[in-house]
Amino acid sequence: METQRWIWIVLVLLVVVLWRRGSGYGGPHVTVQELKALLERPPSPGSAVVLIDVREPEEFAAGHVPGARNIPLSEVARRSSELPAGATVLVLCQIGGRSAAACQVLAGRLHGSRVINVEGGTSAWQAAGFPLER
Repeated sequence: METQRWIWIVLVLLVVVLWRRGSGYGGPHVTVQELKALLERPPSPGSAVVLIDVREPEEFAAGHVPGARNIPLSEVARRSSELPAGATVLVLCQIGGRSAAACQVLAGRLHGSRVINVEGGTSAWQAAGFPLER
């Protein structure tokens, strides 16, 4: 019984530590409200903005932020060369974990580009009442 109690204490502490660490990506991030404003802004000449959704194709097909392109997390490293050099690359997933991992990969590969994680991902976008494409 004492061992079970210690296991629960350790698990609770682990959850608290992981929760406080956040997504794990220390780079730039935006809220879904900021993302919406960026997407509605007319494009500036010479500055590409790319939105990638790193969820699996089935998740993407079920509903995604308008204008997003699907590059699953498992393919991000291999397909990073598809992204325009010097672009602002906004990355999202369902809630933010996979996009944070993708941002870490992309930040190391896309020199001269700005890689930004979208906080809360598609779930936050939908919760804000913004439309999804299907």
